[in-house]
Amino acid sequence: MSGAGSPSVRRATEHSLYMQTGCIGSVNVGLPGAAVRGGHWNVHRARLLDIFVTMLQHAPNIIGMLLSEMGSITDMYDDADNDRFNELFQDAFRLAARPEEEAEQDGIQIFWATGNAGDTAMIFKAHVDVTMLPHITRMPGLDDWRTIEVAQLKGATEHGMTTSMIIYNSHQPSSKMHPYPMQQRIRFCKMVLQHAIQQHTNNPDSIGFVFAGNANCDTAHWQRAMNEDQTYRMHFQEPMFVYANEDIAAGVQPSKPGDTAVVMGINGLTASQFNLNLQGLEQQHDALIVGWTWNF
Repeated sequence: MSGAGSPSVRRATEHSLYMQTGCIGSVNVGLPGAAVRGGHWNVHRARLLDIFVTMLQHAPNIIGMLLSEMGSITDMYDDADNDRFNELFQDAFRLAARPEEEAEQDGIQIFWATGNAGDTAMIFKAHVDVTMLPHITRMPGLDDWRTIEVAQLKGATEHGMTTSMIIYNSHQPSSKMHPYPMQQRIRFCKMVLQHAIQQHTNNPDSIGFVFAGNANCDTAHWQRAMNEDQTYRMHFQEPMFVYANEDIAAGVQPSKPGDTAVVMGINGLTASQFNLNLQGLEQQHDALIVGWTWNF
């Protein structure tokens, strides 16, 4: 079921089981611990609640959210900060729920990143069969503290076929204090590809992966990585890139690393481009929805 090809990116309109047609939101929160503990928390909370609810209501088959830059490696969240966000997540999913989903929203699944530099979170709806896999860390040639969180989704298609998909979430700082030159970004992309290939090898039901968050890697870094190591072609089709909105996808508006997601998979997996309307907030928070459909 695998092989190279030229998949298309299209709008998601179908309603189906989440492993055949689904989508997930991604938001760069961008708040250090001090901002969560400070006097402006209620302002930040209201803005994020608006983003989360708008995103969760945008697509009927959305299964959750990936959040990045939750704190920073020099100002991490403590347990009280996490609790503030946990309450925010509960409110967002409850407010966004359709009537038939309201009973499920108290059971949302919240997975905070692990490790001393973990500043991401993944939140999934109650019905999603999700297992957190060991995070990727100590990648050769990169700072030891850089990590990638990994989730494995399991499910069935409308025809009863069991499938799995890997979801990657990551925040990779780039600054004078934390240099992240081009070669390291290319190496980072290669690490993700190698990990995805290994997961596909180990799991015959795997249909591919979604990479989102804010890794500060754009399409050029991914394409360089795949040009230098083309072993992915034995497992997956060519990559599909999903952006924050349709203007970026069409090249009308410039893109930046935070508002680019990657979908790769076996033959028949296609990515879905959405167009969020958050009145400019998506530009600050790199908000996007990335979707997929598997036609087998």
